[in-house]
Amino acid sequence: MEILRWAVREFVVGGLYPEGLPMVAAEALTRGVDSSALRELAGCDGSDAREVQDLYLAAMEELGLEIPDADEVLWERVRVLAGRIADGSIAPYEGVLGIVRHGGGLGWPGELAVFDYLANLYAEFPAQRGELAGQIVSEARGLLAEGK
Repeated sequence: MEILRWAVREFVVGGLYPEGLPMVAAEALTRGVDSSALRELAGCDGSDAREVQDLYLAAMEELGLEIPDADEVLWERVRVLAGRIADGSIAPYEGVLGIVRHGGGLGWPGELAVFDYLANLYAEFPAQRGELAGQIVSEARGLLAEGK
């Protein structure tokens, strides 16, 4: 089921296109997950995006898997990236680029706008990267502290 949980999260945020869903369904079947819509989806050629999407959603319903809200998934990804920036497991600039990518999908809520600003400054002013990296870490910690 884990592959389907991953796929549904990717699908709702546009990271997985309908033509890739039949392969996901086939992989889930090989892992022992089964439903009639999943079998039908695995047999699709993927050329009819609407049919594929409808079958995928039907399979999720048959299997009792909830379709998450896209904003929920994006905020989760932002929080993961902020945590990784804060704990040092990802370079500040690498992490901020991910936050910026997800911020656009969220419609640029105010608390994420600063990350776009810092990413732009980091790219434009190499001499200040050390200081800007520190600011990115600070903002990431602040975002986590807000509980967003």
